Amino acid sequence: PLVPDPDIKIRDPMLHYTIVRPEAPNSDDFPVFANEEVVKPERRSRYELHLPYTIVLRLGWGGAKGMVYFFVSQPISHNRCRGYCIIGRNYDLEQPDTVLQAFEDTIFGQDQRIVESQRPEQVPFDLADELHLRFDAVAINYRRAMQQQGLDYYHYLDVVE
Repeated sequence: PLVPDPDIKIRDPMLHYTIVRPEAPNSDDFPVFANEEVVKPERRSRYELHLPYTIVLRLGWGGAKGMVYFFVSQPISHNRCRGYCIIGRNYDLEQPDTVLQAFEDTIFGQDQRIVESQRPEQVPFDLADELHLRFDAVAINYRRAMQQQGLDYYHYLDVVE
């Protein structure tokens, strides 16, 4: 399914956007989403990007059940960072943590090779350097907000060196 264009709101130093899209059904391997009773499940994903390196993602399916992801990236050198992910939910509390951990390991594992092989390694902050496609709206607004706050890679180099 096509992901709708996000409506991005910028409230310094934070970006907000929400995407509502059809949800994939739970699988036997990874029954992690709160959509088991819904015939055509729909997921509402509310993102908060707290500059410079934190994302809060709230997932909901139209009822009381919800899930929260808290992602933090910690720069540890000029070209490396360490990532942290904390997940909370108010349903399936008896389910072993290993089920959700295995699901996230699968998702992150699928992305790892792509992320680690992207070039250039540093996020391009010169917006003229790349195509402006509709699905890039969040990334473009994030980089623009980082520049406005003096948090882009080039400012970082000036501070470190």
